[in-house]
Amino acid sequence: METKEQIYYGKIVNIDEVAKYIECNILHFDTANENRWRALTGSLDAFLVRMEKAKKFVTACYQHEESIVIGLWKELTITGNVLSGKLFYVETQFVKDTVLPLLKAGALQGASPSIAPIRDSYNQDLGLWEILEGALCEISLVGLPADLKADILTIQASIQAKNKSDFEFDLLTL
Repeated sequence: METKEQIYYGKIVNIDEVAKYIECNILHFDTANENRWRALTGSLDAFLVRMEKAKKFVTACYQHEESIVIGLWKELTITGNVLSGKLFYVETQFVKDTVLPLLKAGALQGASPSIAPIRDSYNQDLGLWEILEGALCEISLVGLPADLKADILTIQASIQAKNKSDFEFDLLTL
């Protein structure tokens, strides 16, 4: 039975019955992503300071669909060259019926930020845009993030292990 849970939950590290958040590595600074841009170290510092002073949070969307808000990103921190944070999700029917099951199945694999460049520059040698200063518009949970290391680290949610069906388990482990 223990093996079944480890396989079923894939990338999910922790499941808790009380807290309702998803912790992710959102962005690796100074690293080009699959969309041919990179945010440079320090490019979001001023934005994060302004957000903290205003006591505002970044919107969390599903697959960059701005009409599907699933919560708010709080506790955004930069450690080394990694931006990480906690998505405190709302308990809507969509989150319960779609987002949490996709997380359980490992189909949502990471976080993806939408950054509005305030100052940017095209690096001809590397063939990509470098964001020198930017603002986070939203951060989505996505199936495949452009920053392939932008992983979901933990999920703490009201996910009942007894609700797993053998049919779902069989599909995920064939």
